[in-house]
Amino acid sequence: MTPHADGRGPTRREVLAAGLAATGYLTVDPDPDSFDLLDKLVEEYGIPIGIHNHGPGHKYALIDTIARSIKDHSPKIGCCIDTGHFLRSKEDPVRAVEVFGKRVYGVHLKDVKNAETFTLLGQGDLRTVDLLKALAANGYGHCLAIEYEEKPEGPLEDIKACLAEARKGHCGDRPGLISITRGGEPQTAPCRRNGRASDQRSPHGSSVIVQFDRAISSAMVLKSTGLVTW
Repeated sequence: MTPHADGRGPTRREVLAAGLAATGYLTVDPDPDSFDLLDKLVEEYGIPIGIHNHGPGHKYALIDTIARSIKDHSPKIGCCIDTGHFLRSKEDPVRAVEVFGKRVYGVHLKDVKNAETFTLLGQGDLRTVDLLKALAANGYGHCLAIEYEEKPEGPLEDIKACLAEARKGHCGDRPGLISITRGGEPQTAPCRRNGRASDQRSPHGSSVIVQFDRAISSAMVLKSTGLVTW
């Protein structure tokens, strides 16, 4: 959430509405001196918040900086892991999952090569399968978003490649199986290589959102709460 044009921060009503309308948590970039207030807000409304890292030079670029910032504060204050920006900061996103554990609120999957170039999942330095396994081991149950920006004019083939890479982590140690959710309870079903699977989920029931950035006036062109095509 960003401040109003006149510099005022969001009201409590706006915070609550944003949290409920989104994925059950908020992604934030808080001032370092705001954590005592945040402690009160997350407890009052029961909405967890994840600090979003934004790459080199950002005040929350490093895993240990975020960990120090949230230490001794509410467990509802955690990290929204942007794997691409952590890689740009020469940080290991898998370590971020391990450090923040149950305090991971949101994951943005991007791949980066040599801390410089954004690329497709599996073509950079992100250990995608290890990251997804680490999330599953923690019982992660929030949003998992594949963020794609490379070819907004024709992204589908690249998105299929990204989904194929993510699928390796979905099947995990049991080939042919994928974790899905029906009625809030994790279940197991065969992985599907063709056709549609609109209700498939990431490990332990978290939603998978495919998101195209900077396409059609920066609007989201596709947002699928399932793995649409394998």
